[in-house]
Amino acid sequence: IIMNPAMILSWVLGLYHGYSGGHFSEGWFHVKLLAVVLMTVSHMYMAKSVRLFATDANMKTQKHWRIVNEVPTILMIIIIVMVIVKPF
Repeated sequence: IIMNPAMILSWVLGLYHGYSGGHFSEGWFHVKLLAVVLMTVSHMYMAKSVRLFATDANMKTQKHWRIVNEVPTILMIIIIVMVIVKPF
């Protein structure tokens, strides 16, 4: 209930901040934006997977889910480093 509205609000405010701050020409912002896009794709994949689990239609292995579980964490670390450190 809260994840989709929070994601949409994050996109709107993030794009506004990027535009108003003139960050679209900076390299760190491009990396961050890519990581946010991948996080959104990951979110959609997980939402679809929840629906498959609900109908007992999961065809993926435990190993797959262990790996997929780490994707949001890695992306979040990349996003935070890009925003705080701004390495380029």
